[in-house]
Amino acid sequence: MSAPRVSVLVPAFNVERWIESALRSVLRQTMSDFELVVLDDASTDGTRDVIARLSDPRLRIYCNPSNLGQCGNWDRRGRGAPC
Repeated sequence: MSAPRVSVLVPAFNVERWIESALRSVLRQTMSDFELVVLDDASTDGTRDVIARLSDPRLRIYCNPSNLGQCGNWDRRGRGAPC
């Protein structure tokens, strides 16, 4: 299996209200050779629950054990494990 042609990165923190719509928009794209990577920055609302309900092999979800802030979330350099 080869690496996807495009990686779409979505940082998330307490975005339960909007995350499903945003992720479904990406997943509906006509170009299918991509991965969708969500970096959840220790959300305290239902963000993770909403993401977990989506089932798509292109979706990858990573959760920070504590809030790193906007810059820290982007600069996590692979730390942490999938949710």
